[in-house]
Amino acid sequence: MTKRMALFLVAVGLVILMAVIPVSAAPNVAVAVNGSQNPHLGDAIEFLGVNTASDLTYLFITGPNLPDQGSQIQNPDPVHWAVENGIPSTFQQAGVKSDHTWYWKWDTTNYALADGVYTIYAVSRPVDKNHLENVPYAPVSIILEKRPVTAPASPSAITGTAPVTTTTPTAPTATPTRSPGYDAPIALIGLGAVAFIAIRRH
Repeated sequence: MTKRMALFLVAVGLVILMAVIPVSAAPNVAVAVNGSQNPHLGDAIEFLGVNTASDLTYLFITGPNLPDQGSQIQNPDPVHWAVENGIPSTFQQAGVKSDHTWYWKWDTTNYALADGVYTIYAVSRPVDKNHLENVPYAPVSIILEKRPVTAPASPSAITGTAPVTTTTPTAPTATPTRSPGYDAPIALIGLGAVAFIAIRRH
């Protein structure tokens, strides 16, 4: 599936979601990943969704080696930077448009993260994972892995020797001679990321 088609399908999903959740209904938050949910570190990952509860969507991340309450997804070293409950500046913020949709692109270049499953939370208020009661939010999970490194195999050499023996009939005492072989180096070269929309109503 092409990126354009994936974006179209997600957009259609959001339109349907907006149709079944009127503005007058209880506030809701939705989030989805545009593209693969098995990306590599270094990729740009797009998140988009709906927020009928507030003008800003607050994002944080949980996963391997990260603080239990959630980490600052906008910080390249989220292992050592937890979000602080009630402190907006510690959360990644995404503005909500007049149609209640929001969007944010996460550039994972230079991020210090281990391989594994990570969950990104979209919340209507700046609260951490331990304070989500009575707050509209939605999670989405991805499997994040380091990009495989492809390196050429070590070159190997194959050496061959072709002995040649000659004798001279007119010189019985002549000794045989051997011509040198030729090395033939041969270089052997080795060749060598489903979208979920989760809604939580309160």
